[in-house]
Amino acid sequence: MSEDHFTPDQKGNNYRHLVILFILTSCMLFSGFISAYVVSMMDKFWVDFAMPNAFWWSTLILVASSGTIYLALKAAKQDKVQSAKMFVLITILLGCAFGASQWTAWKQLNASGIYFVGGISNAQGAYGTDYSAYLNGSEITFDGDSYSCAGKTLEENELSALTSFIDPLANYSMNAQSLKLEQIPGNTFRILHKQTGNFLSQASDGTWLLGDSALSNTDRGKLFYWAFSLKNGYGDLFLKGEYGKDYKLLFDFQPVKRVDRTFYIDGAPISAKQELDLLEAPNKTGQFLFVIACMHFLHIVLGLIILGVVMAKVMRKKVGSQNFRSIQYAGFFWHFLGCLWLFLFLFLEYIH
Repeated sequence: MSEDHFTPDQKGNNYRHLVILFILTSCMLFSGFISAYVVSMMDKFWVDFAMPNAFWWSTLILVASSGTIYLALKAAKQDKVQSAKMFVLITILLGCAFGASQWTAWKQLNASGIYFVGGISNAQGAYGTDYSAYLNGSEITFDGDSYSCAGKTLEENELSALTSFIDPLANYSMNAQSLKLEQIPGNTFRILHKQTGNFLSQASDGTWLLGDSALSNTDRGKLFYWAFSLKNGYGDLFLKGEYGKDYKLLFDFQPVKRVDRTFYIDGAPISAKQELDLLEAPNKTGQFLFVIACMHFLHIVLGLIILGVVMAKVMRKKVGSQNFRSIQYAGFFWHFLGCLWLFLFLFLEYIH
């Protein structure tokens, strides 16, 4: 039986049942995500950080789109077809803007060191563990947030010169035997091997030397990770910014403090087991955030497809005061997506 054989009330019932069924299914799906999120925080290291500004814009955009789809329904009930078409189109455009704001948010998260795949601890490349740098005869030290040299915080141009100096190392294979580094004019940098207390040197062909011997494969790998971390702004953790201000760690819901690059839980340094747990812990915050945001966006895509179908009906003048159920239930579903995002956003911003 074709759709035209159904009465408006029958069509309305079909739309209503489909929307309610999908909403119930979505509620169960996201309830599972939230439960898994909370359970994963127990007895484990967790990264706590503020949501990017773009997520706030996403929220405002969805709130505005709920208003426009309501106005579209109101116009349809009054047989104002042109107004209904305009408001449905605006809703679709706002849905696309929501997608753009989500993409911007993920770029902001990536810039802060939050990725879908990745760990928390940067033990392999932490500055000062295996290698450190010297500038004009003085060691460059790192306190976990900033670099200093000769008792002064490293100037931005000096840090930029250092990263430019080690940049070839950070972009080169970790197993490469030789790579000639060039000094930056006005600065003399040297690389110290912390275990032996000797400076690295290079033969005429670029081979890295520790004393009179070529640098071992293991030490070359450590040198690559050190340079890569320094260039990309990673400290002891694969996160960027100031600890305690831009981000912090939790362990079993308890805040983890950091003093002089040592982590403390309840006033005591973390145990050897906890240190190993931190070393092996993935950044589940980023993973859950990615999955939850992507699943919600897939729902938005479905909502946009539904709105596209409604738009086609409006353009064919199949929507009006006697046949407005398609807009009504498309709007109902769209309102649900807005409320769902608002709940998810508030949960991630304030509860996690």
